[in-house]
Amino acid sequence: MQAEQSQGHQSVVNIRSITRTPEGQLLSYRTFDLTHTTEYKYTEPVEHSTHTFRLQPVEDPVQEVV
Repeated sequence: MQAEQSQGHQSVVNIRSITRTPEGQLLSYRTFDLTHTTEYKYTEPVEHSTHTFRLQPVEDPVQEVV
């Protein structure tokens, strides 16, 4: 790796491909099940209302959406 760096190259590691700790133990991954509730309160009765709500977790180099 030092030889690569001295020649101007840098190693790139996909963090998701790491499955073991530096000591060799398997990594444990956390998964989450989320529940979201949106509640509306109006001062007057409402017969019909249309809403669009989008919520999605971020997928990035350190987090994968499954």
